[in-house]
Amino acid sequence: MISTTNYPGFTQLTILNFLRVILFISLSFLLLAQVTLADTESENLWEETLSMVREDFPRVQHISTDELAAILEEHTDFTLLDTREPEEYEVSHIQGAFLAEGVRDALKALQDKRREDLVIVYCSVGYRSSNIANKLARRGFTNVVNVEGSLFKWANENRPVFSGDKVVDKVHPYDEYWGRLLDRKYWP
Repeated sequence: MISTTNYPGFTQLTILNFLRVILFISLSFLLLAQVTLADTESENLWEETLSMVREDFPRVQHISTDELAAILEEHTDFTLLDTREPEEYEVSHIQGAFLAEGVRDALKALQDKRREDLVIVYCSVGYRSSNIANKLARRGFTNVVNVEGSLFKWANENRPVFSGDKVVDKVHPYDEYWGRLLDRKYWP
């Protein structure tokens, strides 16, 4: 029991309420520190991932998600390839994208295209799509670009993703490790 004899004017209820407020404030600061730490960890992981993609595929050209949005809005003469696996594509994809999980699928999708036509590739974070972009360039395609940050960055920016012709709010997270780059609200 808390004694109020040393604190004239304070009741036990007042002291308990004061302690509750202190506890609430302390827990709030702890939660804020965790959120800030998680944001910093995510930012660092993004920086490491984008750096790794650029380092592993130095010849691949990249466009931002803003540039992709402008192309989707203003142009019709391009091919958009989703280089993820079928189960990822089925959950959601960028509207108009063809599934091309490997270079053979990509070449099939591009069989009626000229080698200088614009080809845009994406995957979850940009690694697999950069690999496909690199392979297409080695096969003579001269205008292949990777979407930096790919579908995870696109979705994290609240841009539309589709399953069939329907806008959805889910994105396949690939796995626990890479899924850290995708806002949890998009996880199926």
